[in-house]
Formats: sequence, C-alpha cells, structure tokens
Amino acid sequence: MKRLLYFDSPQEVYTADGCVISCYDARFDLAIRKFLKRRGVVTYDQVKIPGGAKALAAPASPELAASMS
Repeated sequence: MKRLLYFDSPQEVYTADGCVISCYDARFDLAIRKFLKRRGVVTYDQVKIPGGAKALAAPASPELAASMS
C-alpha cells in the first residue's frame, strides 16, 4: 500500500491564544486572519457556524425576543 500522507503530530501540550466564532462564509476569512494577526493572536481554534456569533446572540424569532423582555 502506498503511503499518501506523511504527518507527525507534535508531542507538546496544545495551547491556543483564543477561540474564534465566525460565519462559515469564506469572504470573511482574510479579514478575520488580518484582525487576529494585528491583535497578536497566533494560534486559535476557529468555530464556523452560519451567521457566526449573531446566531448565538440573536433570538431565533421575533416572538421569542418579545417574550424575553
């Protein structure tokens, strides 16, 4: 069997500078990378969901928002 991928996983403990929640729309990727670089964030875990953080912060429906106030 021919080996297709040569990969050695680092042995040291993994640490990240942060976790980034963003939209999975690729148009935002460059802006996010530039922003993180300017903030000094080198290693980060990225969670991509439709709508990004808005999906977590905004209620699912206007009725739900009215009932919460």
